[in-house]
Amino acid sequence: RHAYGTTGTRIYADLRCGNAGMGDVVNSSKELVFSVETAGTAAIEYIDIIKNGEVVHTVSPQDGLKPDVIRVSLQSETASGTNEEVRNPLYDLDWDGVLTVSGTQITKSNPVSVEQWKEGFEENGENSFRFYIRTRGEMDGIFLSLDDMKNAELELLVRTRLLTQENRTKGVRYFYHDFDKERQALLENGSTFKVSGAKLVSQPWSHKFDGEYGGMIEIKAISTAETGLIKFTYKATSPKPGDYYYLRVRQI
Repeated sequence: RHAYGTTGTRIYADLRCGNAGMGDVVNSSKELVFSVETAGTAAIEYIDIIKNGEVVHTVSPQDGLKPDVIRVSLQSETASGTNEEVRNPLYDLDWDGVLTVSGTQITKSNPVSVEQWKEGFEENGENSFRFYIRTRGEMDGIFLSLDDMKNAELELLVRTRLLTQENRTKGVRYFYHDFDKERQALLENGSTFKVSGAKLVSQPWSHKFDGEYGGMIEIKAISTAETGLIKFTYKATSPKPGDYYYLRVRQI
């Protein structure tokens, strides 16, 4: 079967090994050479070649590009790590928090993969957002465009909650009416993280919570410049019967 799937906007992706395309079976014990072509509707962040469920090669079109936005992302774990919402969701994880930026002004903001009507970011005064997010392995979050990224200071106050069947039955509130009371609850039960924009320009920041249902936060400075059509090859040595390869592309 020659097909591939996307989450969200459709993109172009093609993985070939000689005359064989996606879905074909190749019988060979010799070195395999894969040819990859891909293009997104936005800038591409990375491209992975995965063998038997493990990443064996990564291409990063972002390398060398000047970042122009900051992405704050929230993820929860699945049976095979992150980004496997459809295949292996272990649980729903609720994220409840406040994101504040100081040292500069937010000029634009856009949510990332916020799909459910109960989820979202709500402005909470100047340069601040109150948010409620639910993840099932996918990445949710927000893009921030800033006047001066290097002088920015980000503060994230967050708490997580495993969504039980009881909570599903009761439903979850969207945003809280008594913000002062809920902020105090966040201060008592949540975690606070502070990250400088100057450090983000050189490397991303991430934190993985302890425990079985911890989840992960990543804050990263990235470029939204168009990456166009990307082509490369990958050589797989000593293939064995039953090996399988597939392509994973993440766009901004």
